[in-house]
Amino acid sequence: MGGRGAVLLNTRFNARLSRVHVLLCVTLTLPALADTRVDETAIDRRDFVTCPAIRIDGSQFAEQDRSLICDAAARAREFFRSFGIGIRQSIRIEASSEAGGLPHIGSFSLTDRIVRLTGQRRAGSEMAGDTLFGLPLNETLYRSVVVHELAHAIANQHFVDARPSLVAQEYIAYVAQLSTLETATRARILAANSLPAYASVDEMSSTYYAMDPSGFGIKVYRHFLSLDDPGAFLRGLLSGDIKAETSEYRLP
Repeated sequence: MGGRGAVLLNTRFNARLSRVHVLLCVTLTLPALADTRVDETAIDRRDFVTCPAIRIDGSQFAEQDRSLICDAAARAREFFRSFGIGIRQSIRIEASSEAGGLPHIGSFSLTDRIVRLTGQRRAGSEMAGDTLFGLPLNETLYRSVVVHELAHAIANQHFVDARPSLVAQEYIAYVAQLSTLETATRARILAANSLPAYASVDEMSSTYYAMDPSGFGIKVYRHFLSLDDPGAFLRGLLSGDIKAETSEYRLP
């Protein structure tokens, strides 16, 4: 991962940070636990589309993608707000473009703190039969990937450790992603995957994540559901009071 949080579909459809052209810039500005306020005088309204909590350069992403990104931003914000975790500073989203190589849907860079996304239609065509959580990519799953990457960006604003463990980063991102999925889709994914919840944070392995990202996501989500106080657990991961770091491989 090289310090980047990203959704990995499987070993063939690998997420990789784009090193080429920046096509789009989106600014997500959310005061912690408060309604969004955007400086209208700083942006030409003709070039931007307004949606809850996000400002999108309308000249690049397709209208359908803009709508899905807006919805994902609202879902991510509400997920964290429900646990008393706000957004401290603006989050930048850029459309990514890759000229060949391994495609990706989304990624978040800890280096420049930018979320990069591929539009749904192009991502679907590049997947060529690959799946996410065992399902073909559709609007619902695409939106969930956007939530995943925004979760990385929001969590990054709260980690006390400047280099948080991969397990902690991915735990939070997958929990946000699955928690905000439509109920029917989430139920279908869980019904088709019998992987048990992690019994404790000590069982969570970055090696297992690398081998089976979706499986890791299902296991941490089920762990999250089993907690008496999931908000306290999330805050503990962010503060470092709960240590989630191991390189030891453990069977599911």
